[in-house]
Amino acid sequence: MKHLFLIFSIVSSSVFAVRLRVGDARERFDVNIKKLSLMSDIEKKIILATLKVNNKKSNSIGTAIVLKKEGQNFYFITNNHVIKNQDECDKVILTALDRDYSRTNLKCDKIIETKAKSDNLDYTIFTIKNSDKVSEIFSDRIVEIADKDPAPGELFITAGFGSKSFNERKFDISLSNDSDCKMLAGPIDLTIQDYKMNNTIALGCDVSSGDSGSGVFSRQTGKLVAIFFGAAKISRKNKELTSAEIEQNIGDNNYVRNWSASSWATQLTNLNP
Repeated sequence: MKHLFLIFSIVSSSVFAVRLRVGDARERFDVNIKKLSLMSDIEKKIILATLKVNNKKSNSIGTAIVLKKEGQNFYFITNNHVIKNQDECDKVILTALDRDYSRTNLKCDKIIETKAKSDNLDYTIFTIKNSDKVSEIFSDRIVEIADKDPAPGELFITAGFGSKSFNERKFDISLSNDSDCKMLAGPIDLTIQDYKMNNTIALGCDVSSGDSGSGVFSRQTGKLVAIFFGAAKISRKNKELTSAEIEQNIGDNNYVRNWSASSWATQLTNLNP
């Protein structure tokens, strides 16, 4: 495939919110405790495995997922542009739901691994210092990375803090699972402006500022397949993808608008973060 030089926005929060709506379907709703109790087991686990990242260093927000436990430590994944280094980690407040579905705040402890622009990737793995409280909250919330690559057309669920503001007193999460939230194309090594992002898949999921680091989950299995890192910019010349256009071009890596009018995520199934 020829390199595509695309105009994009990373989807962490900024002064000017970034919002991308893909396809005709519109279903992104805020989750409250009453709604949580009515959700499917897969939707509920996704919500409970997701944390709000309040970065005091950059005065921005993002999203993180509880990824695994090794020894006594719980490991979490987000984007590198959400938490870049240990200095930022030290200034991050993580907001989650406890066992009673009440908001609780936790501290980022250590950066374990980070992949940035120079690595053609965008993720950070960090720990929260273990305690009885942390163990109680996350012991049964660890997500499972899918053991096979997603296929174009596969339906997804995403959850994140898009369009929200820096506020460690709120767990103001939103969930997306409309009929357009699916894999459009990829994976490819996508050229974006002056650098590449490896292992990129194009999605029809609606995203907003604050969704960076959001998990992309299979709607059928609930397994984690990717994490968001960015979105194309929509304009008069680059209009939204329609649902009909999505269906007509599913799986076509060479259809430019699968990339220039979509949201993007790093596929994790073969990365082993």
